[in-house]
Amino acid sequence: MRLIEHIAQRRTFFHLLFPLLCFIFAKPSLWGLLVGAGLVILGEGIRLLSAGYIVKNELLTTSGPYAYTRNPLYLGSFVIGIGICFLSGLFYIILPIYLLLFALVYIPTIKSEEEFLQRKFGKEYLFYKNSVPAFLPLPKARFILSKGAFSWSRVKENNELRSFAFSLLLILLFVLKFFLGKGGLG
Repeated sequence: MRLIEHIAQRRTFFHLLFPLLCFIFAKPSLWGLLVGAGLVILGEGIRLLSAGYIVKNELLTTSGPYAYTRNPLYLGSFVIGIGICFLSGLFYIILPIYLLLFALVYIPTIKSEEEFLQRKFGKEYLFYKNSVPAFLPLPKARFILSKGAFSWSRVKENNELRSFAFSLLLILLFVLKFFLGKGGLG
């Protein structure tokens, strides 16, 4: 098995280990909690919306957020990770580590998925790839031949509600750590 495929298959572990380590060493601040919670919720919103459009391994999804970026699920994960950096209260220390780890995990993941999509969808994918940015969305980069519509059942099928619940629990844990560190809730 190639290293790229190995890393791509283990990215879920990164999403569990990174927040846990941030929580263990966290020194949350009120400002960090507010910014971090907002970013985590924004990232989850991007992921929920994206999960409602994608039909994995069956269709080349080009509608919804996929009309602006080829990897909106990973963009959502990226925003969530930055939010976790803020939640930790150690933003300036953890952010560079997070950016390095994210690049190490997701650059190979994206490359592996692009190879798969090119084999599966051929010229259709190449046209899409040349029309829409890989990661950071550009408002003008809307893909014209969009296929698909949002579906809550796809959100459930893609297990995105579980991810959303995990993120809310994570925010709650950082908030509790902040208040308990201040000498209690009262």
